[in-house]
Amino acid sequence: MIVRRLTADGWQTARTVRLDALAGSPAGTFSTTYEQALAWSVDQWKRWTRTRAMFVAEEHDTVLGSAAVRVAGNGRKSCPRRASRIGRGR
Repeated sequence: MIVRRLTADGWQTARTVRLDALAGSPAGTFSTTYEQALAWSVDQWKRWTRTRAMFVAEEHDTVLGSAAVRVAGNGRKSCPRRASRIGRGR
């Protein structure tokens, strides 16, 4: 297993991970709903990814889990975000 930080170029992985977390969470868990995030444009996903320090744990090109924090405008981390586990049944 490897753990890596996503860059803005990894927005597609961030999208997949985020949508999975939103779909599997009760309403109000996150600031965005699944339906809202599903409608985001590519630019919105790139912006969202750029403003997070997001790490994914992967094995054989499969994301097993993630953790992210929002990065403030000054480059410092702000409030921690919930970590999520993907790949139910593992």
